[in-house]
Amino acid sequence: MLKHQVRTPADALAYITDCTLATVSHMAMLKSRKKSEYERQIGIAEIGMRWMKEMGVPLTGTRAEYVERYGSVAAWAAQYAPETYNAELNLRPRRSAAEAWTSG
Repeated sequence: MLKHQVRTPADALAYITDCTLATVSHMAMLKSRKKSEYERQIGIAEIGMRWMKEMGVPLTGTRAEYVERYGSVAAWAAQYAPETYNAELNLRPRRSAAEAWTSG
């Protein structure tokens, strides 16, 4: 959902939840993050999704629609974590220039 599409309180809830999920996915991609802040954002997103369901706000067209398939925000966000992403693609962590130079 885009900001200019917000017309009702339900749209506002969907938009804020969508933005929070975007923050969660961004934080999941970071190599270094504050665990407490990451968990706080996940909690906020979970509450937003629960309220959307309780208030009958459709998940369609938002990130919440995809999160629902994973069962939880944490499970959905795990796909964005560098270690998960690399494992799914069978990638090894990149060697630093110093490691490459010394190991040949």
